[in-house]
Amino acid sequence: MESNELRKASGNISEWARRVRELRTEEGYQILTHNDRSDLKPGQYLLLDPKPVAAFERGISKETRAYVLDRNGFTCQMCGAVAGEPHPYDLTRKTRLHIGHIIDKSMGGSDEPSNLRAI
Repeated sequence: MESNELRKASGNISEWARRVRELRTEEGYQILTHNDRSDLKPGQYLLLDPKPVAAFERGISKETRAYVLDRNGFTCQMCGAVAGEPHPYDLTRKTRLHIGHIIDKSMGGSDEPSNLRAI
């Protein structure tokens, strides 16, 4: 499916791209983009399975996540890879950053920004 088809299916709402991200991250749908597969072009999407996988509970707010990514310059604090650039170990994918704990929660770490980093 391409972005113009998604826009049309959504009733031409202007926030359709954000809704796709929500379907992926909050509702568990496995929607792939060109960041996930090199055979997809920008604006193309692939739904792997129409049944969502169970989403896990998120303890870190969107605001905290955005703050940590911005503070870290959208750069992995372990290897130096920059978000959106080719992945350093797999050049067919683009780098996607996640938020990780410096001191793991199982070891008493918190979800405070001072204990979080982009990885």
